[in-house]
Amino acid sequence: MIKLLIVNLYLFLSFSAMADNLFIDLVDGKNVTEKNVREALKQLRDHKEVKLNKDLLVNPFHHKKEIKDKLKKPFCQNCHLEKPHQVNQRNRSFLNMHTKYISCETCHLNNQVLKLENKWLAYGYPNVGKVIDVYSSVHTEAEKVKTSILPRPGAKISPFNKGKKVVVFKDEKFSIEVEKKWKTLPEEEKARLKASLHKPLNKKGLSCDKCHSENQKVLDFKLLGANQKQTHSITSNDIAQFFGRYKKDGDRLRMSDLLR
Repeated sequence: MIKLLIVNLYLFLSFSAMADNLFIDLVDGKNVTEKNVREALKQLRDHKEVKLNKDLLVNPFHHKKEIKDKLKKPFCQNCHLEKPHQVNQRNRSFLNMHTKYISCETCHLNNQVLKLENKWLAYGYPNVGKVIDVYSSVHTEAEKVKTSILPRPGAKISPFNKGKKVVVFKDEKFSIEVEKKWKTLPEEEKARLKASLHKPLNKKGLSCDKCHSENQKVLDFKLLGANQKQTHSITSNDIAQFFGRYKKDGDRLRMSDLLR
């Protein structure tokens, strides 16, 4: 028990010195239970490395030139893949599609008692780490009326707390320190660190209807630059509604559902 208390204190003191970010503030180890640690230890022991197969028997139908990714990587990618959703074959493609323009924390941060505001956060240079001004755009006013939430390359919808980003990038001091600790800690202490890092998060992210419904309260579409037409399109999305209605593997989404 004394050893575990020392580990907790060690994690809290080292991370609190860096805390200028809500997520880092929440990773203090104080609320981690022994059950959390046991579950983390089991996950570590059961973990199997995922290897992406690039030498496919059948080549992809579409070929495109490889483009070097110049975006900042989030802290999560120290361990998780860029396309992290794998388990549920039914909806994983749709969930992974969201990772292109929505941060992990938007869906997975346990925000029941937190005051968060979601805005566009730049992941690419020259504005990396800054809020994207939705009212400053190269698009004409006529285009804005038609398109609404405009494509914002290198930006993701991300939570902010008191004007500060909650997202931690992979090359920030906190992330580098965690990676360093991970390489040196014994297995049980590594499990406690894992449990501490995941305590502020919900393993299961938000359900589709938390954003794709008329009564949703997660996203302020006006703040994100959406016009009225696009806001309605997002909140009444047919695919999101399908996942809300049908739970069985035999249920199918028909093309006619999308064209009605």
